[in-house]
Amino acid sequence: MKEKSFKEFKTSLGPWIGRTMKLIDYKIEEVLSENDVDLSKMQFIILKNVQENEGISQNDLAFFSKRDKSSLTRMINTLIKKGYITKCCSKEDKRKESK
Repeated sequence: MKEKSFKEFKTSLGPWIGRTMKLIDYKIEEVLSENDVDLSKMQFIILKNVQENEGISQNDLAFFSKRDKSSLTRMINTLIKKGYITKCCSKEDKRKESK
């Protein structure tokens, strides 16, 4: 039974969707590079979320970008060093920092 379901999966749409997503990711990175944009695809997504949700908390940004907090922190620090974003303390909650 397991062998049959694996063969069915290999001939289904699933693997093609995965390959297509990888090609799209590669093309996005290529276009950013060709246009001298010093950002990865994920950094671009983070910046887009920050732009659309000014003052978003780091926890919310991690949720929307589907990143764990530690990798998001590293990415945010990189974006700060590149001068794309700044961090500031939340006026409502002193424990939070907004982007």
